[in-house]
Amino acid sequence: SVMNRLDRGTSGCVLCAKTLMGANFLSKGLKDHTIHKYYHTIVKGILLGSGVITARLTKDERRNLVQLQDLTHCKEDGKNPPIDSADLTQTVYRTMAFNREQGLSLVEVELKSGKTHQIRSHFASIGHPIAGDRKYGDFQWNQQLYKAFHLDSQLLHCRQVGWESVKIDAPYFSKFQQIRDFYFCLRRETALHANMEFQRSSRFFPGRFDQPHQ
Repeated sequence: SVMNRLDRGTSGCVLCAKTLMGANFLSKGLKDHTIHKYYHTIVKGILLGSGVITARLTKDERRNLVQLQDLTHCKEDGKNPPIDSADLTQTVYRTMAFNREQGLSLVEVELKSGKTHQIRSHFASIGHPIAGDRKYGDFQWNQQLYKAFHLDSQLLHCRQVGWESVKIDAPYFSKFQQIRDFYFCLRRETALHANMEFQRSSRFFPGRFDQPHQ
């Protein structure tokens, strides 16, 4: 049986249990947060260092969207404010790299709670929408990414799930790998056509790779 779910358009690790014992183990670990889930994403804007986003989520079932209340965004590295209520959601992030000229950041995310659209709505709420996100993202930017890379889903990938000594990794899907390499690894020869299309469709031009300042 499938033990965790991903939003439509999100890629990466999905845990499945083959036995009842395995299902009970995974269910308890996910509930107790002893099983850790790490995501990688590309967001708009320069997001430095690390931080914690906490908010209450309410879902509009008719529109399949979530709304945030009591939002807090703490930029205190390594310090996670406690979740004092069952309906609070919390997202911890760390910037891995950024492209200053393009205004993009590659971010690692750890979920301290797991709700529908949590990561996507949290980053949109602090002004850093996820690339390709049709519900919470930047429409004009998404159009530019589609013209350049034919990107038709959000760049959000469950990179690793693990507990104790067990780590399960999922490689990037091809489109995420292509865009990450283009903007953050300078492998531009693999995306020359995309580069030309992106220049035609926007005022942006490829920038240099920058390591985040700690």
